[in-house]
Amino acid sequence: MCEPSVFREFLSDIEPIRMRDPLATLLGAFHGDDDVLEYHFTDVVKMAGHGCPTMASAFVACKHAVRALFPEGIGVRGAISVLVHGERDDGVYGVMAQAFSLITGACPETGFKGLGGLHRRNNLLRFGAKESDAYVRFDFTRTDTKRTCAVTLIPAALPALSSAEQQRLGSLLAKNVWEAATESERTEFRDLWMKQVRWIALAEKDRKEWLTIETREV
Repeated sequence: MCEPSVFREFLSDIEPIRMRDPLATLLGAFHGDDDVLEYHFTDVVKMAGHGCPTMASAFVACKHAVRALFPEGIGVRGAISVLVHGERDDGVYGVMAQAFSLITGACPETGFKGLGGLHRRNNLLRFGAKESDAYVRFDFTRTDTKRTCAVTLIPAALPALSSAEQQRLGSLLAKNVWEAATESERTEFRDLWMKQVRWIALAEKDRKEWLTIETREV
């Protein structure tokens, strides 16, 4: 039985990422060989425990990376490695990497080690030195063809609230965190917060201002 949706309606309008998972097929999780899964932004919210601009931008970045690596249509979990150009405990790199791991199956050293040398997930997610404070970068690579997609995200260019809205959001955040907000202030805070998420996740026409995709072949 499917759980009733507790999420805001617009979250369901965010296009999912379609992935095959040969390992799950091999081990019998599906009916037959129908192994196409849909990863929704709400799955990322469940994993992270919240929806925010960082998680929304991670989801959008991963979606476009998968499209670039698998132009034929559907990505393959376990067949993508991710190099994070930043340390796991530096800024947003670690939390964004969690979203990438959920969707692509790429894991650090703690991941699944494979069966007979196949289907391994460990060491497919790696962290390195940060390149710049002006942007964050991730390299997604197909493990079979070595086709690589470099994703560069410019945080300062992300769709943002007006200065007045940002100031208001900051004051409401403190009240909500310390449970001092009224019911109307709780609603206002949540609406402002999710307004940012909506812009990032759904405003496709503005995407190239804050997200660039560069694909290269070996």
